[in-house]
Amino acid sequence: MKAKLPSSPSRGGVIISGAHGMGNIGDEAALGRIIAELRSIDPSMPICVLSRSPAQTAKEHSVQSIHSFHLPALWGRLKNCALFISGGGTLIQDTSSTRSLLYYLLCLRLAKMRGCSVMMYGCGIGPVRRKRNRKAAAKVIERCVDAITLRDGDSLYELKAMGVCSPEILPAIDPALFIEDMDGEALDALLKSCGIEDREAYICFCLRPWEGFPRAAELFAGAADYAFERHGMKSVFLSMNRGEDAALARSAAALCRHTPIILDKSLSAAEAAGLISRMNALVGMRLHSLVFAAKNAVPTAGISYDPKVAAFLKYIGRSNFVEAELFSAQALEKMIDAAAALLPGTNETAEEMIAELKYVSRNTAEKLLAKFE
Repeated sequence: MKAKLPSSPSRGGVIISGAHGMGNIGDEAALGRIIAELRSIDPSMPICVLSRSPAQTAKEHSVQSIHSFHLPALWGRLKNCALFISGGGTLIQDTSSTRSLLYYLLCLRLAKMRGCSVMMYGCGIGPVRRKRNRKAAAKVIERCVDAITLRDGDSLYELKAMGVCSPEILPAIDPALFIEDMDGEALDALLKSCGIEDREAYICFCLRPWEGFPRAAELFAGAADYAFERHGMKSVFLSMNRGEDAALARSAAALCRHTPIILDKSLSAAEAAGLISRMNALVGMRLHSLVFAAKNAVPTAGISYDPKVAAFLKYIGRSNFVEAELFSAQALEKMIDAAAALLPGTNETAEEMIAELKYVSRNTAEKLLAKFE
């Protein structure tokens, strides 16, 4: 490790930066795993999370929290912080905006300026398309980051292509794969409250905002009807981000010939993962819907609207996905057929790879975090 913790006894604790407090179930699941890893090392470790909804984050995760954009407060806390963690998620990218990328790079710089050790944890990298942004990202990561764990192979390629080589870079897997299962009775009660019955077969659709969605709503409705009429699977439209996804789910569901179940209420990450675990198949745009399906060996059909979706599925050995630009009714039906042909838990190659990656990821995290004690 190129950087050591300062010896000052007043320095301790961890600050976590990421897309937290924004209503995204997957990001909250990843945050929960990071916190659990830290507490497995030291149950009393002070943890502060940067969040868009600090009061909610503090309550849900039993941590301290400040607003993501309250930079003076962050600067003050960094003075006594031992470790700054950026992750999980795809924070180093400029597809959403250059402003977002520059914000996360600024956090890394501030942490290093204040003398913290800096880790990027369970990350996806890219795409970073603009030349100036690639140069800025490479410079900050090279100078300010001590260690990186990556959740897919494409991210390693992107870092190397940008010229990043100094930080210790290790393979891992998305932290959300480690989410704990719900208690069986609690899950049964949740399923009953949602109208999901044990004796029925279901296919879950997890959609998200996308520039091609106005056309896609009709295609997803057609796919839901196809799954019902061809394979006897009732449709469940699950919103992984209630604020962004609910309207899209309803617009697609309204076009179905049969009556699907719409789940757009607030759910915890464990509840969403539990619901997905009881599905016979899943059609996912949201990355973490595919992560939860992979965790529970549920056959998937992925819509890769962003490179991170294809990168994750390839990383765990699953090939049943289509790039968004090739998205069509025929492609959807073909993927649903492929998913329906797999009984849950029978994709042995993918499941063995996931188990191995989880083992590697768990040991990587433990070893790295222990270095920063």
